Amino acid sequence: MIINKRNNSQIITIELFERFFVFCLFVMTSIWLLYAYVLFISVDVGRYEITWNEIYKMKLSDVVFAERNTGISHSRMEPLSLAVMWFFSQYADAMVTFFLVGLTALSVKAWIIYKNATYPLIALCFYVLLFLQLLEANQIRNALASCFILYALTSNSTNPRYYLLALFAALFHYTGVIILALVLLERFHRPILGILGVFALAIIWDIAMTYIGLNIYLSYEASVNLFSTVFICHIGIVFFSIINWKNLNINQRRGAYFMILGAAFYIAFEGNPTIAHRMRELCTLGLIPLLFMSDKKLNYPMLISYLLAAYMAFYNATSGLSRLNEVAGIF
Repeated sequence: MIINKRNNSQIITIELFERFFVFCLFVMTSIWLLYAYVLFISVDVGRYEITWNEIYKMKLSDVVFAERNTGISHSRMEPLSLAVMWFFSQYADAMVTFFLVGLTALSVKAWIIYKNATYPLIALCFYVLLFLQLLEANQIRNALASCFILYALTSNSTNPRYYLLALFAALFHYTGVIILALVLLERFHRPILGILGVFALAIIWDIAMTYIGLNIYLSYEASVNLFSTVFICHIGIVFFSIINWKNLNINQRRGAYFMILGAAFYIAFEGNPTIAHRMRELCTLGLIPLLFMSDKKLNYPMLISYLLAAYMAFYNATSGLSRLNEVAGIF
């Protein structure tokens, strides 16, 4: 009996050590990959270097409460993102500041996923493959705001205080107001009002931009491709989520709802690729609760959703890594 207890304790110790080793390996790989992305292929580092040069010698109050001026980079940014950037700029150069902001966002999301996901390590790997290059290595303000979005999607609370979360998220990046769309889901339990709201917003946006004379925002060097393999996978997940809606728990429904909104944004804002791409990518965060917070047996719609999401993660990861290899010759 004593021998069996010792053997069991040894097995448990070995399993814990293996999990700890795998987790540490994942953390080190993620940090290295983020640094490599920032150092070699990040598109936004140069723009934020301008911001760093403006703020690193300024007082925090002057940075956060600067009067809006289109000729000054930091005056066009949200106050809490500026506060985080200013803090790191006191100790690091522009590139390292950018990296540390991205790492901060990644760390917060890792904690949220680890706390709430059914299979946290798999969910974390999925996040890194799909989102690391898009958010933490480029859109760092969006990355910070999306911490609140991910919390709203994965919270087990029956009252996640969406208004407060939306306020804080918007103070990091304006796209954080998308959290308010969850209020409609909580009240009406169906995604239709959210979809109609997106298309109404697109019409109002186009009219406003045209009449105000800001039609420059109606175009962008990128384009919306409704027949790209990634968007087809996105639409496929939306379709199977709607079919499977009754079998989804509350967190999964939030995730599926965000995927539906992402598809709606991509279609409705076809004439404004900036918003279309950014909002679709942000709403894709819904895959975390949809895929990794399940409390039921796997069925066919979920199986197909897993396969489609795996392709999306594979596509994004291989695109980033191949570009990294072209630029730096790491692999």
